[in-house]
Parts: sequence; structure tokens; C-alpha cells
Amino acid sequence: MSPVPLLDLKPQFATIRDEVERTISRVVASQLFILGSEVADLEREIAAMTGSAHAIGCASGTDALVLSLHALGLGPGDEVVTTPFTFFATASCAVRHGAKPVFVDIDPRTFNIDPAKIEAAITPRTKAIIPVHLFGQCADMDPILAIARKRGIAVIEDACQAIGASYASRTLGGVRRAGAMGTTGTLSFFPSKNLGAFGDGGMITTSDDGIAARLRVLRVHGERERYKHRRSDGTAASTLSRRRSCGSSSRTSTLGPTGASRTRTGTTVCSVRAVSSIPSG
Repeated sequence: MSPVPLLDLKPQFATIRDEVERTISRVVASQLFILGSEVADLEREIAAMTGSAHAIGCASGTDALVLSLHALGLGPGDEVVTTPFTFFATASCAVRHGAKPVFVDIDPRTFNIDPAKIEAAITPRTKAIIPVHLFGQCADMDPILAIARKRGIAVIEDACQAIGASYASRTLGGVRRAGAMGTTGTLSFFPSKNLGAFGDGGMITTSDDGIAARLRVLRVHGERERYKHRRSDGTAASTLSRRRSCGSSSRTSTLGPTGASRTRTGTTVCSVRAVSSIPSG
């Protein structure tokens, strides 16, 4: 008896092989491996699908969290309320900024963060809440957003396992998509995710024009004009990012990591409907 693999992407790839290979060939022929029209196309599609004003491509779901926290000005001594039942990156991204993750237990019915326990975990140092939409199921966002509004705290949706998921909101005017309810939303295209790449890739969604502008600068080392990099301090902390976080993506998606600070190399391809390349950070 053969063991059943936990994840086997080969049968899925067989159904889209021709389309993926055509799209990869188009990207290779264009030689536009970093940002470019392919990534802009995918950003527009993700923004439209989620109902967000902006979608900003980056190297991974982890980078989406890191950049979101950076754009919001998170720093040493700050606290981030989140769930312990999640992938390591949800908490480690806060630690990378010198902040402290504060864990709130889950609702045993949904395995998502329990909104009833969040307020007790908030202190004057709390700068953000990161609810995780686990297994394609949105956290209960209405009470989370109400707490955040009352306390003046940002909400970063970790929707890395929930692209396309919906939430029936009682306070936001009806059904909303994952990633379009908080200050920012983060998506992952890791191969085992709902929408997987050949390698890695990520996306940040937001309807805040200012945050979107900062994120686009942060993902390319603070570059506002070609080869002109600036650091701008302020309460929103649009400090110069030390990372490079994006590449060219699109509909079946190829996302190609070739980054400077990671060991992964190669070209990445997503299993939606087109191709791109998103480099490692």
C-alpha cells in the first residue's frame, strides 16, 4: 500500500502545464523579471478581486507582514496582539521590528483568534492586531475592528491561507473579502497555499492611499526615482526599507525569486491564470 502524500501538486500542474509554460516563455522573452507590466496586471486583479483600492506585490507572505508593520511604524517596545495558532512568521515579523507579540487564545469552534479575549491583552504599547484567517476561514472581524477603532490600533489581516475567502460583516455593509477589512491585508503564494506559486511570492492589500505609497517605496529600498533612495522619518515611519521585495507577476502567475538575501533562487510560477516573477527580499 502506497502512502498518500500530504500535498501532491503534480496532478494539478498536469492540467495547466501548457498554459504555464507559454506564460513562462513570454516572461523570459520579455526579460522583465522585476516588477514590470506582469506584476502590475496581477496587482490590479487582486485589488479588484478583494475589493481593495491597492495591491502591492512582494517576495512572500512573510515580507507582506514585515512591510505592513514597517509602513505602520512598528518599532522596539511596541506590542502586536495576535494568535499563537498560526505559522511562525505571524509573530516573528513583529520580533524582527523589535516589537513583542502578545498571544490571545483561539475560539475552539473556529481555531481563529477569540475576539472576546483581545481587549484584555491590549496595553498602551499595543500598535497592531493581526488576526489570522486560518484554513480559508475569516476570523470574526466585526468585533476585532470595533476594538481597533475604539483604541486607535491598526489591523493587519494575515490572509495568507485565505485568498478569496468572504466574511459576512454586520457593520461593514455586507460581504467583504479577506484582506479588504483591516488597515492592510497580507497574501501568500507559497506553493502549498490556496493559490500557490512555483517558489514564493506575496501581496499586500490596502485601501489607504498613503500606506500604499509607502509600501511601494519600502519594497524597493526607498526608491522614489530610479536609483534615488530616500529615508523619510515620521509618525507613519516611512523609513528606508532594507529589503527588496518584488518582481513581475500576473494571472496564472509565475513569481521568480532571485533575491540578494535569501538562499532560494530560480523562477516561480503561480497556479492561477498567468505568469510573473517575484524576487526574494
